[in-house]
Amino acid sequence: MRLYITAPGVGLRGRGRQRLEQRLRLILGSWSSHIRRAKVSLGAASNPEGGLERECLIEAQLIPSGSVRVQALGLDASTALERAGRRLVVLVKDEFQRNPHGSQSGVF
Repeated sequence: MRLYITAPGVGLRGRGRQRLEQRLRLILGSWSSHIRRAKVSLGAASNPEGGLERECLIEAQLIPSGSVRVQALGLDASTALERAGRRLVVLVKDEFQRNPHGSQSGVF
């Protein structure tokens, strides 16, 4: 799985980026072998009560075909990534159980 992480305005550099990448790979576990490429976008999101949260959007291209997209919020980048990663595992698992040969797309 190729992994691309963008985090404009989040202040994510070097070791922080590496830790998030390792965390996502750990969350995905063996399901990462079913993902060709994953684009992770981390950013700031404001909540209705005036607080600031982190948003994580993951777009994944599956093997052999198809794609899924997940989005999650958290108090920090790590929490948002973990929530989105767990949702991605559910979608990838469902996608391959429903259609083991690929060709579908979904959003969760």
